[in-house]
This record gives sequence, C-alpha cells and structure tokens, in this order.
Amino acid sequence: MAQKIRAEEDRAKNTAFDTEVSNSIRNLLVNANDRDTDTIQRHIRTITDAIHSEIEGTIDLRYGGSVSKHTYVMD
Repeated sequence: MAQKIRAEEDRAKNTAFDTEVSNSIRNLLVNANDRDTDTIQRHIRTITDAIHSEIEGTIDLRYGGSVSKHTYVMD
C-alpha cells in the first residue's frame, strides 16, 4: 500500500511540474510573440505595392516560422 501511495504522490508531482513548465513556456512565448500586427501589415502592404509597381502579375505572400505551422501563441 505504501508503494502505491508513493507512486501516486510521484505522479501528482510530475503532473504539477509538467503544468508549471507548460505555463512558463506559454508565458515566455506570449511575450516573444507580442507584435504590433497593424504596423507589420502596413509594412507588408508598402513592400507589396513597391513590388507590384516594378513587375507584372500577382504576388503570393508566404509566411514562415510559427505562423506557417500554425503554432504561434496568441494571448
């Protein structure tokens, strides 16, 4: 019985630790991903307009990193 109790205590500690680590990582990523999206979109439009003025055809924007993988963190 004591062994079962210790095993359950260990499992509870591991779960609490995992939750704490996950929350810490999430908070770090939220801060790292804090962006001024309006300004970024304005810059992208400026760049796209400049490219359009120099070429014929269309431009397809492709995002990389966490945006393309849909793993970015929003709070």
